Amino acid sequence: MKKTTRSLTWMVALSATLIGCSLAGDYPVAERGKAERGSRFEAMASRLNLTVEQKEQLKAHRETQQQAMMEMHRALKEKRAQFKQQLDNPDATRESVNALAADIKTLTGQMIDQRIDAVFAVRQILTPDQFNQLRQAMQQRGGDEKGCRPFWLGKRRANNEENNQEE
Repeated sequence: MKKTTRSLTWMVALSATLIGCSLAGDYPVAERGKAERGSRFEAMASRLNLTVEQKEQLKAHRETQQQAMMEMHRALKEKRAQFKQQLDNPDATRESVNALAADIKTLTGQMIDQRIDAVFAVRQILTPDQFNQLRQAMQQRGGDEKGCRPFWLGKRRANNEENNQEE
């Protein structure tokens, strides 16, 4: 009796998992993310009253920006892994670690420069009023406050400030 109940339970669990996965969507996870970004872009485009030319310019800029940032992120990830390996290596020298640290600093600086270039490129595509509306929308969404920090760091800081104000 116990064996059939256990088998039945596992079959129901497996069936529920398979059904859940099939209902999750036809797109792979990455494709769903692209679709969501596309709908957010269209919503913002209509909110800013972008022209067709502006939309095309922004999409082209976004694609080149994403490609460049992905390459820099990949390179930075590799350098950080090498850096960690070098620190864990008992035979590592200060010079070898410093060389990797310099590479990481250079890549980080390039990423900052890329971000600045992106902001000015968007500023050139949009009118001043559209750019101000975009900045306000990003601030409402919390884009400026978060930056590149993990979500929990920004939240913890906000919680600490609230606690300090209450005291």
